[in-house]
Amino acid sequence: MATETCSLAELLVVQSNRVADACVSLRNKYRHSSYLSITGGGSGGIFVLFAVDAYEHRRQRAQMGTFLMIPGVVEPGDWILSSHQAGGFYRSLDLTTDITENTGATVLSTGSYMQPAEVAKALADYHVNALTGDGSQIIQIFEVVSVLKRSFILPSLWPIPKRGFIKAVMGRYQNHIYHR
Repeated sequence: MATETCSLAELLVVQSNRVADACVSLRNKYRHSSYLSITGGGSGGIFVLFAVDAYEHRRQRAQMGTFLMIPGVVEPGDWILSSHQAGGFYRSLDLTTDITENTGATVLSTGSYMQPAEVAKALADYHVNALTGDGSQIIQIFEVVSVLKRSFILPSLWPIPKRGFIKAVMGRYQNHIYHR
């Protein structure tokens, strides 16, 4: 019996082709109804791709929307402005936006191309009554804003002085600032 030999380079090409074939194969379950999200890459690291079943993903976000409605944190008819790190007004597909849309609220997404004063103006122009976003962006917006009907904020990484600042700005509405 003859033994076939091949070089390492030939072997790598064969393996590479098998991986490529598997990725484009219609039998690959990751190519069917997957919700893909990419995270990481901070400080020069590599990005990580997460693939989950799209239908399960939608059900989980809908359940979280219901969870926010039960205590009245967000209600159908609320208008939420969600501040992000990129763009101007745009359609964001992030977790907070998807969950709050599942409460029956309307969500406006803004990005870093909009100055805090423009975001504050949008809050008034669209009669927004809830605000979400990165803590540093919220602080910048609150430096411009003096009063909101209600603010829903995710402050898990905020130091206490920032919370105090927001409570001072919110005045009589401070009981409507939700903390975890």
